[in-house]
Amino acid sequence: MNIAETIESKRLVLRKIQIDDWSVLLSTITDPSFPTDLPLKERIVTHGDAQLFILQRIAAWGTSNIFTWSICLKKDLQIIVGQISLTKRPEPNVWAVAFWVNHDHQKSGYAIEALNQLTTFIKQKNESIIFWAGAAIWNKGSNKVLKNSGFTFLQLKEDGYICNGKQVPSNIYEKK
Repeated sequence: MNIAETIESKRLVLRKIQIDDWSVLLSTITDPSFPTDLPLKERIVTHGDAQLFILQRIAAWGTSNIFTWSICLKKDLQIIVGQISLTKRPEPNVWAVAFWVNHDHQKSGYAIEALNQLTTFIKQKNESIIFWAGAAIWNKGSNKVLKNSGFTFLQLKEDGYICNGKQVPSNIYEKK
């Protein structure tokens, strides 16, 4: 899929992830307020982990299977408030979306705005794409963002993902 490296909304700019974003990624993931039952918390512990994650995401962009953007404030592009990504799923025309917003910027509507802008932009390029998302049942914020962004609840999946050696039940959503 041919996709833009920069996507703008009213208050945000989604731009292709850059290696210099590692410090924001690390400070967000290692902040005590970041949930412990999310896979990124296990995966990113040091600055080296954060840099490796970003380098892998930059390389994946070239495969057209994973695209990751930093969510920046339009009024100050140096302020990164979160991240959003699309990952190709095995089903035809289905892409998984994942996102996080830094604790200091939550409850400001940034996740909804970024998700809506990304899905609208992609749909303009390819109407047949279906977006898929999962959110742990305990993650009320992500579940609310998905519902408020036009995603439809499909099912509760008891084995949603594994984190800290245990299954985390997740709600599964889609947006057509």
